[in-house]
Amino acid sequence: MLVTLTCILSLPHSYLVPKDLTKPSLESAMNSNGVQTIGPFKHFTAVIGPNGAGKSNLMDAISFVLGVRSAQLRSTQLKDLIYKAGELEDSSTPHEQPKKASVTAHYVDHKNGQQYRFSRTITVSSDKSGSSIYTINKKVVKLEDYISTLESHNILVKAKNFLVFQGDVEAIASQNPKSLSKLIDQISGSSRINEHLESIESKNEILGPMRTETAELERAVAAARREYAQVTKEVAKTENELKSKEKYKEEEKLPRLVECEEKLKHLEKKRANEERTMANLSKEKAAKEKELVTLRRQLSVVTEARDNFYGTNDVAQILSRTAKQQASNRNISISEDKLKEYQALKAKSANECPKEHELIKTINRDLKTKTFKLTQLEDQLEQTQTRYKKLDLDHDTQTNRKTMTENKIDGVLRELNKKRKQLHDVQAERTRQAQTATELKEKLQDCLKKISEAGAAQRETDTEARIRTMVEKLRKIFPGVSGRLQDLCSPVARKHDVAIRIVLGRNLNAVVVDSQKTAFECVEYLKIQRLGSASFIPLDTIKVNPVNERLRNLATGARLAIDLIKHDPIYERAVQYACGNTIICDSTQVARHVVYDKGNEVKAVSLDGTVIHKGGNMSGGVTGLDNSRKFDEREVQGLKRAQEDILARIKANSNNSPRENDEALLADISRLEETLAFLKDDLLASETTLAGIKGELEVLSQKKDEKYVYQKQQVQNEMKGIDEEISQLSARHEDLVQAQSQKSVIVSETKKELSKAVKVLDATMRDINGWNDEIERLVSDRLNIFRRCKLESISLPILEGSLLRIPMDEVVRATPVGDEASSEVTPRAVDPRDYGIKIDYAKLDDEEQENSGFELEQHFLDRLVRLNTQIEAMVPKTRALEKLEEVENRLRDHDQEFEAARKLARSTKDEFTEIRNKRVNLFNQAYNHIKTKSMKFTGTLCHLESAIEMSSNYQEERRQWRRWRFYLQYTDEVDAALDNTNVRRIADYVRKKSGESVQFVVISLKGTFYEKASGLVGIYRDNEWGGTKSLTLDLDQYGD
Repeated sequence: MLVTLTCILSLPHSYLVPKDLTKPSLESAMNSNGVQTIGPFKHFTAVIGPNGAGKSNLMDAISFVLGVRSAQLRSTQLKDLIYKAGELEDSSTPHEQPKKASVTAHYVDHKNGQQYRFSRTITVSSDKSGSSIYTINKKVVKLEDYISTLESHNILVKAKNFLVFQGDVEAIASQNPKSLSKLIDQISGSSRINEHLESIESKNEILGPMRTETAELERAVAAARREYAQVTKEVAKTENELKSKEKYKEEEKLPRLVECEEKLKHLEKKRANEERTMANLSKEKAAKEKELVTLRRQLSVVTEARDNFYGTNDVAQILSRTAKQQASNRNISISEDKLKEYQALKAKSANECPKEHELIKTINRDLKTKTFKLTQLEDQLEQTQTRYKKLDLDHDTQTNRKTMTENKIDGVLRELNKKRKQLHDVQAERTRQAQTATELKEKLQDCLKKISEAGAAQRETDTEARIRTMVEKLRKIFPGVSGRLQDLCSPVARKHDVAIRIVLGRNLNAVVVDSQKTAFECVEYLKIQRLGSASFIPLDTIKVNPVNERLRNLATGARLAIDLIKHDPIYERAVQYACGNTIICDSTQVARHVVYDKGNEVKAVSLDGTVIHKGGNMSGGVTGLDNSRKFDEREVQGLKRAQEDILARIKANSNNSPRENDEALLADISRLEETLAFLKDDLLASETTLAGIKGELEVLSQKKDEKYVYQKQQVQNEMKGIDEEISQLSARHEDLVQAQSQKSVIVSETKKELSKAVKVLDATMRDINGWNDEIERLVSDRLNIFRRCKLESISLPILEGSLLRIPMDEVVRATPVGDEASSEVTPRAVDPRDYGIKIDYAKLDDEEQENSGFELEQHFLDRLVRLNTQIEAMVPKTRALEKLEEVENRLRDHDQEFEAARKLARSTKDEFTEIRNKRVNLFNQAYNHIKTKSMKFTGTLCHLESAIEMSSNYQEERRQWRRWRFYLQYTDEVDAALDNTNVRRIADYVRKKSGESVQFVVISLKGTFYEKASGLVGIYRDNEWGGTKSLTLDLDQYGD
């Protein structure tokens, strides 16, 4: 408190322009019913009144009209600030609920004599949410303009530099040096340029990579120069190696050219031999084709003879048809014309086929022999018809019996399926009942387990049993007794049990009653009956501190204890009384963060029972958790009821599973299955009998018509004779076919020989084409060697011609092959010899010419590889100069960019230094000014005569300052923590300074303080009027 007032008066004089808040007006706001004007306020005004009268509401009203948000006051919504009719319990007069409220501040600027009228009005919209209307001198303005006007008068709404709430002094005293430094930084205004300072630092950081890159380039230039110095020493050596390489490249081509020449000569010789062979094969192919033509002509002659045989066969078929007609019409007279036709055909047949004619005569003799058997067949047919009728009658009888048996089987099957379905349903129901019984038993075991656990956790001591018995007696005698607090509330989650029991503490077993009168009656009853002592919480008279809304959002994992307790709304005051503003944290770390790191003076309890008190003391967590389950008594009762219900359901389920029906159904199913087996046997017997009858009927049906059977037999006999005749003709046919086959075999063999010759010819062609491809490859290789020498300017020992004749593009021509050169050509590259080039191989010795090929070529290649390796090792060094020039160019380009960046860095550094010095000066100016004034005022206020007095006030005197930029200071009971001596000193000091440039409006309950004020404003509650009222007293008229 001392340092707070010191900081107020230590500000520069530009902040303390003389202004007065004369008289605020309230209309249906807070606890004000109707329009009420309070004041006028003096330079030093004390607001007094009993607890709960509404003194803090007056402070909230002034804060509200000066722009403070409702969430920062003791309300969550704007509509909560509107006066609520009938809120006072003792008021019996009905009141209409107002729809709006307003607070007006009359404000006088003594410098220019101008008066201001700031007003803020709350209206309730249709959706029951509140909104604010801001007016200045009765003119509606926007919130931004309203705040801007207040700031022009040094009323800073965000900083709240005109208010000292309850607990602000303690909050400042608990701040660490870092927080105080931030506060000075904000007060001095230096924090506003911090963002600009950070942007300049970010610009300066961009230049760091550029400096690094420039240094790397400079090192690269130095290294390149050192490397260049060594290059000149090796240039001569490199040139010598290059000359040796050119020499070896010239010699390396000669072995390959020798090899190509030799292979070309060999392949061309082989190709000429194969072309001669191919000519011979072509002649042989022509001879085989002529022979094949001759054989095909002979085969056609044999085929014609076979066709003539088919004509003779047709005549035999005609005779066969004639015989059949004769057999069917032997009793019918033949006409003369038919007879002549028959004789003509017979003569023709005798002339053309004498053997076949004799065969027909033999067939006619056989027909006469068969006539005798006709009579015997007629008798047999009559007997067969009689038997057929009897079998037909038996067939109908057996069919009817089978149908009846099938109908009986269908009926038995339907009955059997019905019984089986009933048995399945009964068994399924029993399975379901067994499953239900198992589930009920599992639930019963779980319920019994929970009851056992709850019983182990809820073993009561004698004291607890006595208290419970005592409370039950009180509830029966006094209707106003609700019960123990722990029985009226429960935690929202099981994990909060321990923490909530610690929060409730000694109020856990306190008895909640409706009024103080009931509490006195209960105490009197306990004394008379000597039942012991108990604590009581009367709902009508307990003093409940409002919940600090700021504590609801302190940190993640920290919540108000009252928000974690379930209770009936009528016990809200009792629970709030027991919990207060205590916070429950998820862990001890969260509790430490809330109390120590954030500097909140609240009581914090962690879930494991660790407690951090307001003073900062910490007590360890509880070791036993059995007491935390005291809230589960109702749950235990519910579990017992569930146990009884489950037992009843198990009993009912066991009575619904009779087994007598199963045995009856099984007996019926067994009987029906036996009947079904007997009927199936009967049906099988009927089907067997019917099958025999049907077989015999089919046999008899073949002999039903005598004439048909006789003719059929005759025709079969005649067909048999004709078949014999055809067999003879077939023998002749076989002879012709055999002759044709012999000719076909000869033709096939000729074709095979021809095909073989063609295959040999094709193989020869493929060989020739392969050799042509190989020749083409060798010619192409040789041409490529010449092209490569021409391209790489390699000089070869040429006897005739020149490499200049060699074209760099591919040239293709057609080369005829064999006798069919007119139709088949093989493309290949032009032979370089056509260009008149002849190589001198004299540089190669005899051994090298004989061994020319892969080994010699590999020998030259190995020597070239070694030379190339040595030369390539020198190439990077020969490029050192180019690398040096490239790095120096990059360095020059980068120097230009870096020079521009260097200039920017210098300007940025100068700007950074200027702003940093400005910020330091602002901070030091504010700090030194406050320090000087604080030392002066602290020396005045804190002059003590004894060390004992110093120790008692040490903590209050070393509290840090807060800078207030507005002349008006509205404080709320800031003298509550001081003793009478210091209260008197503060009152004298405030009275002395209040007339200079500051107006004080102080809420105080200590007479030692408010008797020094210039004026008093008394706040009291008028129950008849339905709200709070005020009284004003000017103390200046009474003197000192």
